[in-house]
Amino acid sequence: MAAASPPMKLFMKTGCPFCSKLACFLGEANLMDKVSFEPDDEANRAYVTEKCGKASFPALEYEPGSVMLETDDIIKKFCDENNVDCANLSGWQFIFGPEEDKTMFKTHIKLFKYGMKNAGGYAELIALLNKPDDA
Repeated sequence: MAAASPPMKLFMKTGCPFCSKLACFLGEANLMDKVSFEPDDEANRAYVTEKCGKASFPALEYEPGSVMLETDDIIKKFCDENNVDCANLSGWQFIFGPEEDKTMFKTHIKLFKYGMKNAGGYAELIALLNKPDDA
């Protein structure tokens, strides 16, 4: 029997709606064991920038030294390699659906952009969201 492939590195950013989209897909498609989550830290940000020319999240290292960006491209890769059809994932359809402009995710993106604008940027929004509710 062949040894199982080690999990691919998945570089994720806390609060990123596109990282949330990918995590939702992996969970519902039962593919979480295919990845090891890597945080958005200085070393990982430098690594993704070196490989892709920019730090963008999520980013998937699908083989050593090869990193891809773009959430939908990463999802397509997992679908193709694991025979997954998103149309058969009921939770996915509810959140991301076939009519992208009328989905929960579209609302999530609008709220995220609004929050970033009003908080003064990504870091400020995440700091605000991480404050205790009574602060």
